Amino acid sequence: MIDDALESAWRAVQDGATLSEACVAAGVEGSGRERLIGELRRLLAGEARLERVQPGLASASARLAALDALDERAPQSGGGRRLPFDAAALRAREAELLSRADPVLRLAQRGSVSDAVAAALHRTLGDEAQAFLDASWRRAGLCLRVNVARTTREELAERLKSEGVATRPGTMSPWALHVVGDGPLPRTRAQEEGLFEVQDEASQLVAFVVDPLAKAPTVDVCAGAGGKTLALCARLGKKGRVVALDVNRPRLRELRARAARAQAFNLLVHETPRAGSELPAPLRPLAGHAARVLVDAPCSGLGVLGRKPDLARRVDLGVLRRLPEQQLEIARGALAWLRPDGRLIYATCTPLREENEAVVERLCAEEGLEALPMSAWLPAELFALAPDRSSTVLRLLPHVHGTDAFTIHVLRRRSDGTETRRG
Repeated sequence: MIDDALESAWRAVQDGATLSEACVAAGVEGSGRERLIGELRRLLAGEARLERVQPGLASASARLAALDALDERAPQSGGGRRLPFDAAALRAREAELLSRADPVLRLAQRGSVSDAVAAALHRTLGDEAQAFLDASWRRAGLCLRVNVARTTREELAERLKSEGVATRPGTMSPWALHVVGDGPLPRTRAQEEGLFEVQDEASQLVAFVVDPLAKAPTVDVCAGAGGKTLALCARLGKKGRVVALDVNRPRLRELRARAARAQAFNLLVHETPRAGSELPAPLRPLAGHAARVLVDAPCSGLGVLGRKPDLARRVDLGVLRRLPEQQLEIARGALAWLRPDGRLIYATCTPLREENEAVVERLCAEEGLEALPMSAWLPAELFALAPDRSSTVLRLLPHVHGTDAFTIHVLRRRSDGTETRRG
């Protein structure tokens, strides 16, 4: 029965299901759910690695047994049945791959990612890429963002303790509480009352860096279901105005429900207007008047493998080539909301230079922008994150900061009258 559930869940993952959806498809809940998620995570983390040394293994249990053999672990599955591979030959094939001179090929095998992802990570992180992947494949802990418009971190910690949830304060975000222990977050009244949201500390820091103003609007042009949007609303309290835009209607419906629970009454939610169309009446006064515009751009998501390990199997060379152009066009469109002295915050949950520095460099060259040094926008309490505050990029990494990977730039229009060079 356990093997049947694993096979059913793995088929669901291969068809595009998330880990939670796969558990539902397999009919597994309770304590068995955590064990199943652990096995699925291991299968995903070893998928690319295994494909190079033993392609074509159909069953999930055989794949787990092959990973056990590669790691020279006592078999965790297989039940004593004869398995369709030779363990020694498997290890020999991997040893041959790891003996090659090409550091990208070694990274791809040891880190269990595609050749395209390994090459992109190596270009950005160099020798740190392996440590990045080692940390990324580990299951990320649960982090909560306190709704500071309605309670304090200390008050929420006490409230959650009374509901059976132990926490500890975050080390970077002043709004963060880390849940102590493993397993899913139990249902609590505090969450039902909108006193917190689940949000990684790095993601919280993006909203912290935006630094919304009480007397001018802030526009989040890729709001999605609104994690950072609601953090911006909470930081403003009952002041200011935050505008959430997105093309995905279901995610906007989810955002509206979350905003109602959080009592984020300073929020306007609207579908992104089509390019070239007349602005809807609620959005017309905002054009060219936003003091802060957040572009949390759609990206490869390689910075959140600890939460979504299935993302790695969806990122190929085509995706990596296509994303920067999409990101550039979204950021260009976002400039329509920005007032002359406003700031555009460009952020992604990936470390890749192609999706970050390269996009920002084109924005600066073609749209008359400049990237500001961190000394101009990083809050003093976060200076420890940036030894070189003359740099224009803040890159948070799991093996360095213990968070998801996020990359942040802050830009503004150049004030020297320099002409843009867009062709």
